[in-house]
Amino acid sequence: MQKNTTVFLALIYSLLFAAAVCFFFYGDHVQYITYPYLVGLLFMLPFIYAAIFLKRKNEGGLLGGRPAFKEGLKFVVIATLFMALFQVLFFEFSFREYKINFMQTMGPQILKEQIAAGKMKMDEADIPKMIAADIEGVTVFKEITAVVFKNLFFGTFASVVSAIILKRKA
Repeated sequence: MQKNTTVFLALIYSLLFAAAVCFFFYGDHVQYITYPYLVGLLFMLPFIYAAIFLKRKNEGGLLGGRPAFKEGLKFVVIATLFMALFQVLFFEFSFREYKINFMQTMGPQILKEQIAAGKMKMDEADIPKMIAADIEGVTVFKEITAVVFKNLFFGTFASVVSAIILKRKA
């Protein structure tokens, strides 16, 4: 029963995350698309805490630090797998075109502003080459890698903190 609880919590978390990303992207709030990714990381902590708490409750109120950490990490891995699946679908169906379109339309203007401000040292004639190279770099691997590493890094930290708080020995 406990294994199903962790999977269920990871599924709920992933669905809430996906709903938030879709709301911002498809709801004409695309300029704030990074917010659900950042807030989603912060909201991972209560779900990890709940997974460990339910494991402790299932074990009769006693749970050591190592099993508590393992339960939190199990939640993180399962949620990350769900989120990576969502990210692949989201990227392939919508975000790739948006990102490439943004680079082609807004990229030259942004690069010209950076050259004028002295932040980049390049000629304006090289802008199309740079944008073409950036467009070639738009891959699903980069999108998934960013999500996976952020989740695993923060999730491991949140699992350690939650395990320390919730551990109880006889």
